Amino acid sequence: RIFASPYAKKLAAELGITLDKVGTASGDMGRIVAADVIKASQEKPKAADTKASPAAPKPVVITGDRTYEDIPVSMMREIIGKRLSESKFTSPHFYVT
Repeated sequence: RIFASPYAKKLAAELGITLDKVGTASGDMGRIVAADVIKASQEKPKAADTKASPAAPKPVVITGDRTYEDIPVSMMREIIGKRLSESKFTSPHFYVT
């Protein structure tokens, strides 16, 4: 069994590193921490630099056709909106410029 912090496990999964490949564990009682995973991930790209560079990203195309969907709000949010508007519009506001 490999002892590692939950964040170190999550970070290793995101970076594609197995916890077996992490060198030394600097946590309490030999526990792998996030700093160890980050250190191992920085060592990994050195070997990957020999691969070809990734392809250029596709350009983003923005079209004028936009759609939206009205989502009904809950009663609590409706009341919050009414009270916020009431507070803003009925109380005097003085803006000094």
